[in-house]
Amino acid sequence: MIRRTMMINEVRRVFALAIAGFGLGSMIVIVDSMFWPNLALAATSDPYGPEPTGIDAPKRRRVLTERAGERRPEGQLQFDVFGRPLTIGGEIEIRGRYRDNPRIDPTRDSDAFRLRPGAELEFFYALTPNVSAFAELKYLYDAEHYQQDGPEDQETTLRRGETWLHFADILESGLSIQIGRQNFKEKREWWWDEDLDGIRFFYEFDDFETKFAITYDFGPTDLLSNRIDPEIEKVLFLLGQGTWHWRDRNQIDVFFVHRNDRSRTEQPGDIVKIDREDKRDAVLTWLGIRARGRYKHRPLGVFKYWVDLAFVAGKETVLSFDDIPERPGFSQVDGRTRFDDILGVGLDLGVTWDPRDIPFPRVTLGYAYGSGDDSPTSGSDGTFRQTGLQDNNARWGGVDRFRYYGELFRPELSNLHVLTAAIGVDLFESSSIELVYHYYRQDEAAATLPESRLKASADGSNPDLGHEIDLIVGLEEWEHIEIELIGSVFRAGSAFGPREGEIAGLGIFKIDYNF
Repeated sequence: MIRRTMMINEVRRVFALAIAGFGLGSMIVIVDSMFWPNLALAATSDPYGPEPTGIDAPKRRRVLTERAGERRPEGQLQFDVFGRPLTIGGEIEIRGRYRDNPRIDPTRDSDAFRLRPGAELEFFYALTPNVSAFAELKYLYDAEHYQQDGPEDQETTLRRGETWLHFADILESGLSIQIGRQNFKEKREWWWDEDLDGIRFFYEFDDFETKFAITYDFGPTDLLSNRIDPEIEKVLFLLGQGTWHWRDRNQIDVFFVHRNDRSRTEQPGDIVKIDREDKRDAVLTWLGIRARGRYKHRPLGVFKYWVDLAFVAGKETVLSFDDIPERPGFSQVDGRTRFDDILGVGLDLGVTWDPRDIPFPRVTLGYAYGSGDDSPTSGSDGTFRQTGLQDNNARWGGVDRFRYYGELFRPELSNLHVLTAAIGVDLFESSSIELVYHYYRQDEAAATLPESRLKASADGSNPDLGHEIDLIVGLEEWEHIEIELIGSVFRAGSAFGPREGEIAGLGIFKIDYNF
């Protein structure tokens, strides 16, 4: 009876949202007709009306909806609805991941294989020449098919993806507004790459662009569990970015992030579900600047550069969890640390040389630094931490984006030095291969590894974490199909004590069908 009542309530909710959406859409068309006289659908030979920004509907869809690394085909399914174009597309993906010795512990077998098939369905509708709507539904089946040191698990999720309205160039003022669940992404994903509920303002004038957003997740992201992701539940974000295009393909960005976490903080001994772990509760503010661009030299080729500098201040409570063997799927809070006076600094810089006309591979050199705390007993904390929205994912001239701090270790830039060197080669018409080397060293020797994908802790007496080599192969020779292959090897350094020299491995394959 309870289940039946819940189902009825869900149907009512969907029905109410549909009616509200239809009413809002109708109101938008009326208001837009008043504000933008060019609409005049009945009086123009173009059924879609003129484009105020000078771009056609398909290009507007690509600009607003396609994320970096995605590649939708040109000829997507399209219908006319009330004289306006409705575009339907998406992707089907299958991803497999094999991890070898992620605990870097020769006494404990911890190999695992995970398979993740999924799909995305997208709807883009140009309500008017200036107003666009987008809705996305995501399905994912995530299953551990082989797990040496624990029970195999599986999870099915049905997520609401981006669902928004975009108002372009309001009253020809240069101001645009986007409302709803949307993807917040910047070029290097060093600051943010996340789907969040919110409102975002865009303003462009001459060589300057500004973006400001207020976000707060108002409803469940997983429609099956009816829950919000615990890491962003009851978290208010303020996000700002200003860009100055001081030269063609060269720009300076200023970033601002404020994170105010109002969720409940668990106490040591509390038991929670593993998928409900919330490791960080914080009130933090970040401020930073980026210089990025390219310089072309003949005959040497193209030099691409980036420099990111950021400061973080505020307070934070960090929790650690330990799995409960006798209660699979649950963990217990086994540690709680509070920092009331945080002031940290982060830096990331690098250059890629692409020789173009010279028969020589593409070369990238990079260095990243996140400060550590040199006086843990002082009552303050000098450790830099990233925003929690970052992905640290970009490309260096090849066709694929990848984790530029390492696919296997994949750390957060916190209490860390990362030295990077890479070579890349283009293959065929639209494929590439990258060979990347990383050396990791803690700024201050510590036992914790923030957000590392290794299931291991350092001993806290030596900062030398180790080395990693990644091989990334991207194949995009077909209109609809993308293939990505990744192999990684990590060698533990003296920071892991008696496990120094231990090897961990990672293999990933991904196949995307875009439609």
